[in-house]
Amino acid sequence: MPQLTPLACMALGLLAEAPAHPYEMYRTMLRRHDDRLVKVSPGTLYHQVGRLAEYGLVRERGTERAGNRPERTTYAITSAGREALRAEVRRLIAEPTGERSDFRVGLAEIGHLSAPAARAALADRLASARAEREEARAAIRGIERVGLAERHWLDHTYGLAVAEAQIAWLAGVLERLDAGSLAWEGSRIAGPS
Repeated sequence: MPQLTPLACMALGLLAEAPAHPYEMYRTMLRRHDDRLVKVSPGTLYHQVGRLAEYGLVRERGTERAGNRPERTTYAITSAGREALRAEVRRLIAEPTGERSDFRVGLAEIGHLSAPAARAALADRLASARAEREEARAAIRGIERVGLAERHWLDHTYGLAVAEAQIAWLAGVLERLDAGSLAWEGSRIAGPS
């Protein structure tokens, strides 16, 4: 069996909680704000669940029709699916993936910008990080109101911690640029006096 995609892992996680049909899974992912972690649409989720069924990680549990709606097939996770889910979650948490970071590439090459252009780009990133922090806080408040157990939304608290760390780091770099303690092209950035 090939390595699970992030969407496959999340689909198995939902089915480990309870049997469901893909559209119901999609709505749950949106309610939990999981769409910020993986690109998901009803079509991609139906396709992914079909692939999981081919691998024997999920099985059809039944088909139902409500009113004029099309038939919906409910799926349940298999024991092989539970094992694959556990193995993938452990791998995702324990092993650094070496994933590429566009931001870090930009930082490595920031010296090619003029000091004012670098400062403006860093200030824009700081504003984005602050917006991400507020989105994370709002998502956490919403999830807390629903009463979902915290173990299901640790990713939100991690995202909040990362945003806060990024804000502190960016603010510090901007302070150093403004104070002239971070040399740039041999000149000081015009900043607060």
